[in-house]
Amino acid sequence: MRFLFLASLGLLAVASACTTAVPGRQHAAFWRTNGYDRQGEQQGRWRTYFDEQKQTRLTTGRYRHGRPMGHWRYYTPLGTLDHEERYRRDYSDITFYHPNGQMAQKGRARVVDEGTVLHYFWFGEWRKFSDTGRLVEIDTYEKGKQVASHPIQDM
Repeated sequence: MRFLFLASLGLLAVASACTTAVPGRQHAAFWRTNGYDRQGEQQGRWRTYFDEQKQTRLTTGRYRHGRPMGHWRYYTPLGTLDHEERYRRDYSDITFYHPNGQMAQKGRARVVDEGTVLHYFWFGEWRKFSDTGRLVEIDTYEKGKQVASHPIQDM
């Protein structure tokens, strides 16, 4: 019984450590969305919407101290999935979709801090697909500039 009491106190301490006291902002806790940490940066699960009635979702994902982390989904105003992004340490994997839900293109992007400005660019191979899911082209990018394009011939 004593262990259960101590465990519940520990859980309460962890839950209160996840919350913030930033005036005018919702607390960040593992059960809430759109919270902030003690420095006022976005923290935890996050959802944004196109409208005030929260009927059409724009994005879903997670922040850790103001930086997007893990798997994010981005939606169109009609509510269909536009693209997904998986944030890694140094880059992100991105998948764009056709309106019918088939994959449109897939590749990697990176954000580089160049002193006064952040530079977002594509790099490596980007695979493009038709709306039926067939691979149609492979493009190669270096620092955001397309350096090669290879159309895929039907066999």
